[in-house]
Amino acid sequence: MNRLTLCLLLLAAPLLAQERGGVSYIQYLENGASILPADNSGAMQAGLNIPLYPGDRLDTDRQGRLEAALADGSLLWLDDRTQVELRALARTDGFSDQRSYLFVREGQAALEALYEPRRGEEPVLGFTSGDFYAFDAGLYGVEMRGRSARVRLYYGRGELVTDRGSVLLQAGEEATVYEDGFVDRRRLRRDDDAFASWVERRRELRLRSQSSRYTGEALSSYSYQLDQNGSWVYLPDIAGYAWRPVVAVGWQPYYDGYWRWSPGGWFWVGYEPWGYVTYHYGRWSWFPGYGWMWV
Repeated sequence: MNRLTLCLLLLAAPLLAQERGGVSYIQYLENGASILPADNSGAMQAGLNIPLYPGDRLDTDRQGRLEAALADGSLLWLDDRTQVELRALARTDGFSDQRSYLFVREGQAALEALYEPRRGEEPVLGFTSGDFYAFDAGLYGVEMRGRSARVRLYYGRGELVTDRGSVLLQAGEEATVYEDGFVDRRRLRRDDDAFASWVERRRELRLRSQSSRYTGEALSSYSYQLDQNGSWVYLPDIAGYAWRPVVAVGWQPYYDGYWRWSPGGWFWVGYEPWGYVTYHYGRWSWFPGYGWMWV
């Protein structure tokens, strides 16, 4: 890529970030997973920073786990051998979905809604025998095994709807939903759950993030990826802080990755673990003595 082309991309990047409504993408991946696109063009291997759109399906491999950052600011985690259909994704560029609807076909998934949803925009975790509507910012889980589902509320509250009616659930409660819609409600059991422990470790990365001090709360779902891959430096030229990545000599923006056509148009998929937030928000600039910095 020549310098002129690179400069045009860098100038365009902040404009694209402002015009784009929102995109969900794979933020973290362990061992392996696949994506079945909505257009049924055939399963593809999942990878970091690949965009996700309404109608896509995620399948994790055996011993595979996945974290996805959703366009509405929520975070979705999948355990191994889990299938989740992304039937609707709120605030996705080019789509009119008002709420996210995530259907757990098999396995175990957790959703953290980071912001209080407005009426009619509550995210939904669906499964064979019912739907759970998250009324508050909170952490919710669904485990679908065989013919029954287990719904957990770690914090937050919501409504569980089945063919038999609906049940309001509060933080610290769980419910088993059977095939016929019967609901067995009880206090949340804090059993030895390896997936829940993994989710908590992933959440701690965001909660302890130093980068959110510089990027703002609106990017907190993404910016923690910057903590372990670079540092924030005060630059007198801009009277503010910029992020400097730890990269090999000769690295430059839009170098390590590829352009991918998606329902929202052309999308840059960076191979770097921090390659989403820095290519879709802010801009890259060259500073003598520092190199490439993300502002």
